[in-house]
Amino acid sequence: MKKSLFQFPHRRRGFTLIELLVVISIIAILAGLLLPVIAKARTTAKIAQAKVEINGIAAAISKYEADYSRFPASQKLRANAGDGDFTFGTIYLGQDAMQHPLTNKKTQTLPRIANGYPYENCNAEVMAALLDRTNYFLNFNHAMNPNKIGYLTAKEVNDKGPSPGVGADGVYRDPWANPYIITVDLNYDNKCRDGFYRNPGVSKNIKTGGGFNGLAVSETDANVYEARVTVMVWSLGPDGLVNPNIPSDQGANKDNILSWK
Repeated sequence: MKKSLFQFPHRRRGFTLIELLVVISIIAILAGLLLPVIAKARTTAKIAQAKVEINGIAAAISKYEADYSRFPASQKLRANAGDGDFTFGTIYLGQDAMQHPLTNKKTQTLPRIANGYPYENCNAEVMAALLDRTNYFLNFNHAMNPNKIGYLTAKEVNDKGPSPGVGADGVYRDPWANPYIITVDLNYDNKCRDGFYRNPGVSKNIKTGGGFNGLAVSETDANVYEARVTVMVWSLGPDGLVNPNIPSDQGANKDNILSWK
């Protein structure tokens, strides 16, 4: 077989070092542009999830109250707390409480959200009632839910944090793994005074004279702000922080997610 008269040399040509550096630079620039967008999208998705879970908690508490003519609060709470509303904040009352991440002073990082009563607890007490968790001592033998009804659908996890969902300790944590804050109208006046948002330093709107987030000054106490609802549920938001010394539209308080807003 004769060789062709016209043959061209074929050489394999690879990328030069400069070309590779240009490609790597372009990829780095694109990644730098995309990562903030992806992070923002994830945060937006978590905020939407938190709103759904918050509304679900509020609806479940309302259903519970309609069935039992009382809010999901233990006899121990009613006997030892004050006469006003109660906020289930960031203090854990349960087995091995002093070693629990929410109450162990060596590892506790969340802000203290409480009522100032002799009795304090977090939302584990509410979840024990709504989910009929009998392994939580306050709901032993279905004391808080004698009809054994499940009022809430929530993701359950096996640890005691930092996973989102209802943990083995009974605490319902938001998408950032911080406990949801719940306030219920225990004095049945159709108004709620949250342990954090009741403070004028947080809720007073100096410009309008009213309150932020739809809150209003109490008719009986000018130093207290309240919501005209029977249940308040909220999350510390993406930053997991609150500041009792600044208004709720600023700094650490600005990203909180509220059921009544």
